Amino acid sequence: MTKVRLPHELIDWIIDHLHDDRAALSACCFVCKAWLASSRYHLFKDICLNYYCDDILALPPPSMFAVAARRLTLSNKKFLPPGIEHFSSINSFYLVVLTPNADMLTRIPLLFSRITLLELNQVRFDSFAHMVQLICALPNLETLTQHICSWIHQEVDQPLAELRLPPRLHTLNVLSLRHHVFLDWFNALDPLPPLSTLRLYNVGEPHVSSMGTAIKRLGGSLQHLTLELCVQNHAGPILFPIPSRNAPLTTSVVCIDFLAGSIDLNHSVNLRSFTLIYGWPKLLHRILLTHARHTQLQHLILTIYEGEDNIPNLDLLDWRELDHFITAPSTAFRLMDFTVRVSAHDRVSFVNQEMVETRFAPLAGAAGMVKFVSEKARLLKVEKSMSMRGPVVLNSWGELVSR
Repeated sequence: MTKVRLPHELIDWIIDHLHDDRAALSACCFVCKAWLASSRYHLFKDICLNYYCDDILALPPPSMFAVAARRLTLSNKKFLPPGIEHFSSINSFYLVVLTPNADMLTRIPLLFSRITLLELNQVRFDSFAHMVQLICALPNLETLTQHICSWIHQEVDQPLAELRLPPRLHTLNVLSLRHHVFLDWFNALDPLPPLSTLRLYNVGEPHVSSMGTAIKRLGGSLQHLTLELCVQNHAGPILFPIPSRNAPLTTSVVCIDFLAGSIDLNHSVNLRSFTLIYGWPKLLHRILLTHARHTQLQHLILTIYEGEDNIPNLDLLDWRELDHFITAPSTAFRLMDFTVRVSAHDRVSFVNQEMVETRFAPLAGAAGMVKFVSEKARLLKVEKSMSMRGPVVLNSWGELVSR
């Protein structure tokens, strides 16, 4: 029998196809020596350095972890541990639950200047200026995620005037209780980086003005916009009451007018997708109707809460008006899909696809365009699928919200 020897490029392609199957990759490691490097390349692409990282860092260079790692997570550290310099080939860096000292902030840009993705997850800086200095010192940064970051000195010390965000930055994801501080500094920059994706979460009333200015200044570079309204802050009072059938009309009108007047999309002429989370249909309709110059807008997503007595807030949508809005030749919109996500407050949502199809969809002539998604089921699925498949399983907030 003649032995068939596959080209190594074909073997690499097969192993690349198994990049998310740890069991198969582990089996490939034992097939032959030629398969080992390619299998390890995917097995050890995600490395987390936390309390128990001494054994990994003590390996003599070049260790298989340092060579294969492309996404590095540093968790619960106040300084950069010895040996971390061998991971200088990574392209994504995650700082999670830590308080960096001055040495760490100085060395990170020197060791990891090539990273294109930085995620700051529950990082407590000494000051706001220190956080900005770290971000601006990474010349190749393309994606920046800030998730509940804070600083010890609460007074805002302004960063150096000459600091600028990296010129290649195109994606900004932010969840913060002090959005306006970062956005006010961002709005003062000249020029701004050409952001194509902006996702702002936990947006409350104090942040709306700064948010509106940032959207307006980004103008034609903005292609994907996600806004999550803060319906309730951590102290309890509601910032943006979501209108219901029993809510006073004046409250609904004030909220809609205030937000619709602040979110000016007239300058976002290249906007392709717009997601409004925990908003309400009339607000979305007002924003789009007031700023109807979006010839590129293709994807629209609205996440709303389920109403009282298990009655879906989908009743708040004027489906005939929505149909006319999407399909009328006089409008500039060319939507491909409009997805409605329904989220229950503390229980499983009673709204389902059958209810949408039988009760609401017949009223919309744009058949097949309006889709329903259970928000709770969607998030559970996303969290499961976004688990990092490296030696340490970790959920990345930035990748979670990008889905």
